[in-house]
Amino acid sequence: MMICVKTPPFSNGRLSQLYLFPASRSLSPFLWSDILRFMTLAPADTRALESAPPGLAVPIHAASFHMPWLTEASGFAACCSFLMRKGGALPVESFAAAHYIATLAHDAVRRVDRVQPALARLTPRQRNCMVLAAQGKSDWEIGKLLGISETTVHKHIEDAKRRFGVSTRIQLVVRGLAEARLRFTDILGKS
Repeated sequence: MMICVKTPPFSNGRLSQLYLFPASRSLSPFLWSDILRFMTLAPADTRALESAPPGLAVPIHAASFHMPWLTEASGFAACCSFLMRKGGALPVESFAAAHYIATLAHDAVRRVDRVQPALARLTPRQRNCMVLAAQGKSDWEIGKLLGISETTVHKHIEDAKRRFGVSTRIQLVVRGLAEARLRFTDILGKS
């Protein structure tokens, strides 16, 4: 089961706060059981967390991150969670797919809420860098292929992420596909 909300589906307000605190400070998905890595819990909060179903939280951020020294990840927008049955195993092999799905789900929720930003415009070079990044190439590899420096590639990718209002390369690729700026043939090769 997937939920995409700013707060989790619990009546316990304290558990909602426990859930959002780590989500607002993490760029990457985390297991609900890993909340203890982010903060020390009171015994009652630990029991509430232990009674919750197993789940994966995927924080969604709307801004780029240029200041790693910040304690709170700026641009936190929401958190999408995937819940499993109590006692069920978490499908670790599906976590990358969950990250893609969470990004698409959040975008869908924003469209329903009519908070959809204008379509981003990319320069041809930004699009070229985005396509090669979607193929899994590093900044260095992209630079060699395009005849530009690794720093310039990084700047193009960061500019594209800013224009799309996303914070990770995965989110950039998903948005590019969702807005028809990328085609699967761009990523997988011409077939």
